[in-house]
Amino acid sequence: MTNAVSGKRAFITRMGLFFPIAVLLMAVVYVFYGMNVMWWANTADYGWRTMYDSGPNTVTELFPRGEAAGLRVGDRVTAINGHEYDTFDELYFKVRSNEPGETNSYSVKRDNSTLTIQIENGRLGLASVLRRSGPLLFIGLLYALIGVLVYLMKPGALESRVFLIMTAILGTSLAYASPSGLMKPLWLFDIRLFVEVMLPAPLIHLAIVFPKRREVLIGRRWTWLAPYVIALGIFLLFKFTAPAYWSTPNWLLVVNDLYLLIAILTFIALTIWNVLREKSHVERLQSQMILIGILLSFLIPVFELLLRKLGGIYLFPDPAVGFALFLGVFPLSIGYSIVKHDLFAIDTIVRRTYGYILSTSAIIGIYGTVVSILNLVFRSTDFVQSPVFSLVFALSVVFTFRPLHERIQGFVDRVFYRQKYDYRKTIMEVSDSLMRIFDAREIRQTLLRSVVGEMFLENGLVLLHSGESGALKVSEVEGEISAYSEHTGIPGQSPLMEILKDREDILFRHELSLDPSLQPVEGEVTRELDNLEADLVIPIMYKNELAEVISLGRKKSGKMFNKQDADLLRTIANQGTVALENARLFEENLEKGRMEEELKIAHELQTSMLPEGAPELPGFQVAAWSVSAREVGGDFYDFIPIEETAEEQKLGIVIGDVSGKAVSGALVMAAARSIFRILSSEKPTVQEVMNASNKRLKHDIKKGMFVALLYAVINPVIKTVTLANAGQTQPVLLRKDHLKTSFVETDGDKFPLGIVESCTYLETTVQLRSGDTILFYTDGVVEAMNPDGDMYGFERLQALLERYSRSGAQELLDAIRDDVTHF
Repeated sequence: MTNAVSGKRAFITRMGLFFPIAVLLMAVVYVFYGMNVMWWANTADYGWRTMYDSGPNTVTELFPRGEAAGLRVGDRVTAINGHEYDTFDELYFKVRSNEPGETNSYSVKRDNSTLTIQIENGRLGLASVLRRSGPLLFIGLLYALIGVLVYLMKPGALESRVFLIMTAILGTSLAYASPSGLMKPLWLFDIRLFVEVMLPAPLIHLAIVFPKRREVLIGRRWTWLAPYVIALGIFLLFKFTAPAYWSTPNWLLVVNDLYLLIAILTFIALTIWNVLREKSHVERLQSQMILIGILLSFLIPVFELLLRKLGGIYLFPDPAVGFALFLGVFPLSIGYSIVKHDLFAIDTIVRRTYGYILSTSAIIGIYGTVVSILNLVFRSTDFVQSPVFSLVFALSVVFTFRPLHERIQGFVDRVFYRQKYDYRKTIMEVSDSLMRIFDAREIRQTLLRSVVGEMFLENGLVLLHSGESGALKVSEVEGEISAYSEHTGIPGQSPLMEILKDREDILFRHELSLDPSLQPVEGEVTRELDNLEADLVIPIMYKNELAEVISLGRKKSGKMFNKQDADLLRTIANQGTVALENARLFEENLEKGRMEEELKIAHELQTSMLPEGAPELPGFQVAAWSVSAREVGGDFYDFIPIEETAEEQKLGIVIGDVSGKAVSGALVMAAARSIFRILSSEKPTVQEVMNASNKRLKHDIKKGMFVALLYAVINPVIKTVTLANAGQTQPVLLRKDHLKTSFVETDGDKFPLGIVESCTYLETTVQLRSGDTILFYTDGVVEAMNPDGDMYGFERLQALLERYSRSGAQELLDAIRDDVTHF
């Protein structure tokens, strides 16, 4: 919730007061005009009207009522109801009856004759008002909404503010351009005049700030303010020289039109300059998009005008509406360039639009030629006048011109989309190479070399995780990187790292300045890209985590990456991810195979070292058992016969637990077993054997490995057990006379063998009596766990031993094994 609130606050802060004030002003302008639309529905329909630029006396547009009375376009009305007039003020307020149902008598001069025509005023009605004023009102409102939408998508940006001003002025100018009658209150005409005069100013201002922001001009406030001052000066001239909108002198209209022409030419000139001379790929593409918008806005209406004049072909029923409609492509192209982040789409649209203009122009030309020939040849025939001809001609257009258009469009596509390299071939070659490689580093090298080589890039890097910090460091390098060192990489908590984790897609350098969500970290991320000398970075994801990053530099040609490049890179990155995953699985399987082989060998070693059975010892019952929790365990035991004399034979018992597993553990086990057998054959004391074994193992086994071991010697003659313990579990002693168990503790150090060379192990002797039991075991017994995670424990072992106190050695061993297994 906190993040959402802070995001809203940031959004409002960026907008400031400019946006709500601008929207409020536009709402007032359109609400007042909408009120006039409703009012005009109840006003008089005179049957004709004139235009301000043609004067108050010329009939410039006819409606059914005037046409039925005999008026013609071009007639000159010299008097109304017997009163001559020559101003709009007289026409609107003095000589004409303005109520529905009243009749006006018009004195009309046509050629060299004078006519009197009577026309009864009708009622306009809402339908007529919407036909006359609705289209331009709707288009104007649409322009204003385009500006609002662009500003909301990129709030706070200078180009968004200027664009909103331009679309608001242009939209209002169009909306007010075709009133069905007098606007009331009359100050609405001042608004109409103001927006018409001010239109050149934001057009020049926008050319200064977008796409290329010309800091020299922006830095000097008077420079960008000058167009508005000039427009305001022209507006004041209008107000001082003319009492009303319709009485403006012609020379001032020429001045205003000239200023608008200068603004349009300035905008076009700066746009063309950006296309031809600008070094930035982004600004060049944006300028191309805007230039296309200009071409479409004016080319098609002008082409339609030529067809109308030369061949009588009408593409639009109302030329003013058609022009206004296509004029909308111009602000749309600017708005798209401002807010669109994926400039590859712009690049595609630019090239496709070039092709579309050429192919469509060719089709229109062919269509116009065919229609003109048909009109000349078959104009007088009855067949042409019949509905059948219209149906046949429409079907011919559908089945003939559409395939022709597609053919021409295909030709243009081949001309404009000629690729510099074969993407399909590149993908297949990379795929074939990666399928044959199962080494992760070789895959990265192949991937990087293929991309940098095929796309003619200056350089490329592969970055991998390094240490626990989460940072990415350079692993592979291709091409020349001047700033590269062993420290080159991406820090673990950097904005660039966070962006790549969130996007899971390619990040291009130009997006930092175009995407509002990235602008807060633009400076820091740009520095990181500069450190990598990268124009783009590609994240390689593994199990929804950022595993690696591919960094690519600029194209050697200086051209920008396009949409096809991006698609190729995504495809290759996906192939690389799959190949690296296969390599990981291959390594795991290989390692698993090696491990299984080691375990097999270790199991065989361990099994071969364990005694085949318990020895026979006069006066004693001996039983032993061992099972590994896995394929190979670290636990082992051994019996070592020790001959004192022919009549006296002692039994050495070794029980141990090695820290290492698999082959290494088995080898240490073998070493410990061999050492004790060799030392025991020399008949030293138990503590001497332990101390000597510790020193040997310390030198013989690698660092970090050790043996927890207990060594005991049973003397069957005097019924004693002498033992020393190096980190092994304490034996349990059960006395027959009171049937209670106790642990046998030894003196001296308790460190496992092989850790500290200077340890001193001391021996302890236990005197046994008939019926006593002593149990040697490893921690695998007491630490055995049940499904609930509870350990078997010493208490259960002692209780079991006490319960089977009268049993023999083998019976007791079987009971322990069964109870632990059941647990």
